Amino acid sequence: MNETWMGIPGYRNYAVSELGRIKRVTPGMNTFPDRLLKPPTLNSGYRIVFLRGDDNTVKGCLVHVLVARAFIGICPKGKEVNHKDGDKANNRPGNLEYVTCKENQEHASRLGLKARGNRQGSSKLTPPQVVEIRNKIAAGSSHISIADEYKVTPTLISLIKHGHVWSWLK
Repeated sequence: MNETWMGIPGYRNYAVSELGRIKRVTPGMNTFPDRLLKPPTLNSGYRIVFLRGDDNTVKGCLVHVLVARAFIGICPKGKEVNHKDGDKANNRPGNLEYVTCKENQEHASRLGLKARGNRQGSSKLTPPQVVEIRNKIAAGSSHISIADEYKVTPTLISLIKHGHVWSWLK
């Protein structure tokens, strides 16, 4: 298969392919044209490369952002790149789109990619505990007594009561 390569706006010494590969297109210090860069994957799952920009500064660049910039166009103000299928490794232009931050977060929630409840590292409660807390609130128990029992703050109990956290749990 022939790869289509496009120049990257702001990075004239590099090109990106529709497969998400990055290569050097001009010779540079200790490098040569057509050298493919091997982007490592961040712990968040995104691939990143370090490129020297037209302003001669080196920047870490997310590969999916470079693909979108080259094949879709410059990102409109207030938008960011979204992976339509939710796969952070699929950096093909057809899988990328510009959306607002809110749309991106809603999309991640719909696909089940967003850590919620006790799947996120900072959670102190499990879904069954939240259901118990809601039942205790409905029965008239005080926020302070519930917070003491579950070793959380009364503020968290209030946030649960008003649907500001754990609202997705029915």
